[in-house]
Amino acid sequence: MDMAENRSTQRTRHSGVVLNVMRGNLHRVARLTPVAGFVFNLKYMDKNKLILPVSILLGCIILGGFFYASQVSKQNSIEKQQQIELRAKKEQNDAVKLGKAFCASDAEQIAIEEYKDYCTVSNYCTYKEGTFLTAQYDSAYKRCLQSKGIE
Repeated sequence: MDMAENRSTQRTRHSGVVLNVMRGNLHRVARLTPVAGFVFNLKYMDKNKLILPVSILLGCIILGGFFYASQVSKQNSIEKQQQIELRAKKEQNDAVKLGKAFCASDAEQIAIEEYKDYCTVSNYCTYKEGTFLTAQYDSAYKRCLQSKGIE
């Protein structure tokens, strides 16, 4: 008979698990688990030796969670500030457009009045309702924009 067959117990290693081969039956002795580059035999390891690595790992997870939460909060705050700035810029652009529209209508009225006065003083032109000179309109428009601080 072969010497291996005579033995009642044979130890073999298979895919990270130590197995006992006893008379044809397989029994699991201990599982070898790789943790942070080390292999621990959990069955024979003292439980007190596990407290420190587990507490370090748990502390790192908690600290990482707090760090992640603070970064998310910071990013949300930055995005909110950018939205506020964009909203303020849009409101300012809307105010400028409204001011220009007001100045356009105001300049048109001023140019019409100036052209009407010009035609009544000099008999050179005949005034038609709503007509004006573009030079008078441009100067009135620029004065209005400057008075409102737009340009």
